[in-house]
Amino acid sequence: MKQIYLTLFTIVFFTFLKGQSSVLKIQKNFDNANIIYLAPTKIEPELDGNAPFKLNLGASELKLRFDEKEITEFILIVPYKNSFFYQSVFISKNDSIVVNIDTCHDTPIFNVSGKYISNNKGFTFSHSPDTKSFDNDTVPLRLLKYLDELHKKEEANLKAYIQKHSPTDDFVSLGKNNLSYAKVDWFLTFYNNHKFKLKKLPNHETLISKWEAKKDSLVESVKLNNEKALNSYHYVQFITRYINIEKNRIWELEDKEDVLNVLYSEFPKETRKVVYESDMENLLLEKLINKQFTGNVNEYLYANLLTNMRTGMKTNLTPIFERFHGNYPNSKFLPLFTTMANAARLRNSNKISKKMTLIENTDSIKTFEHLLHLYAGKNILLDMWGTWCGPCHEEIEKNGAELKKYFQNSSLEFIYISNYDKKNIQRWKQLIAYYEMEGTHILASQELTEDILKKTGARGFPSYIIIRKDGTFELSKAGYPMDRELLIKQIDDNLKLQ
Repeated sequence: MKQIYLTLFTIVFFTFLKGQSSVLKIQKNFDNANIIYLAPTKIEPELDGNAPFKLNLGASELKLRFDEKEITEFILIVPYKNSFFYQSVFISKNDSIVVNIDTCHDTPIFNVSGKYISNNKGFTFSHSPDTKSFDNDTVPLRLLKYLDELHKKEEANLKAYIQKHSPTDDFVSLGKNNLSYAKVDWFLTFYNNHKFKLKKLPNHETLISKWEAKKDSLVESVKLNNEKALNSYHYVQFITRYINIEKNRIWELEDKEDVLNVLYSEFPKETRKVVYESDMENLLLEKLINKQFTGNVNEYLYANLLTNMRTGMKTNLTPIFERFHGNYPNSKFLPLFTTMANAARLRNSNKISKKMTLIENTDSIKTFEHLLHLYAGKNILLDMWGTWCGPCHEEIEKNGAELKKYFQNSSLEFIYISNYDKKNIQRWKQLIAYYEMEGTHILASQELTEDILKKTGARGFPSYIIIRKDGTFELSKAGYPMDRELLIKQIDDNLKLQ
């Protein structure tokens, strides 16, 4: 990486007492790097839909208004030489702080002036410990020992800081809550990814059971529904990870009947599995949120779910938002999602158009060769997706219309193959209309799906395959998230060869 040397910059935190509206103001007097800042316990749309924020090249200042009743942590990420400098800033109600960071020296200098400066004497929590050395571990013993030692170090650092600087009571409370949830958050963060490595090992069931036992023990050691900890980084990270891990656990259950009887008890017994399978993402997460969380924590997790739906799957967005609105009619989060919910309500009324060709009875198409034969002589972009696939929804939302617009006067045709969706025919049709997916739609048999993946080398969903008139093909190089311009160039290059 090219070395970046910075001069002095100033960060100003203002609070306007009228309405207790605070403004985070970042100023810089250099133009060779970006400043990134995170507000890890905030809901992303509160930050205008951008988290993290960047103070872009050439910009002189950036302002963020917010209305907080309690202390909030902001994490500043500053490019420093060939690495980054991290520093937390804690802003309390009615606060007014100026932060100066000088990165011209061997060690960055951090100084604070303002009202509650005792909270800002250079203290930073260990948010993401380095756990790479445990990547190949099959049992959690070494990791647990490391996390225990790190937790003791964090506890000692906080105690020493409190004794030396006498910070405010809300800072102390925030610090203690972070400590309470740090170890379980660190463990879940590591294990959530490590589990996929363990699954590749011959004795993975025995190994995973050991990790699961420790995970359950750590979760049981903390208070799950804790409104007083909602401004704590580790608590917020823990509960959002926890519900997703619970979702994945339910996915993996061979016998789901008992769980579905609890979560979907309002539905007739014979329809519970159908309802579950119609939306194993958003509706399931809502069920888990309502089962285990109440009050402000429930409200926060609802808002977090709706935030994820902004760029992900929109399945059940309208009814979930309406239930959120009914439960919390005065929620500060409602305005953040009203426009999205109204747009979804309108799109729900979309109908299948003449430009959308649906082929449902495709059991006779079992091979990729057969598909190529059916569409011989055509230039095709083949989109492998599924109604259950969150990243597929995200890419269709972000790129579908733009790709169609660019290639509208070309010979390129769009074919969408929906995979593992034989039980979701109604949902398949609804989403085609919802996203206005003009083109040919094939509801694939399992044989066809597996044959295409095997013969094209595609590894998951979504996958994009460029098919030429002569039946030759190549995989998209655009990656995930899609580099749309790269895919456009790749398709253009193929069309020029025809």
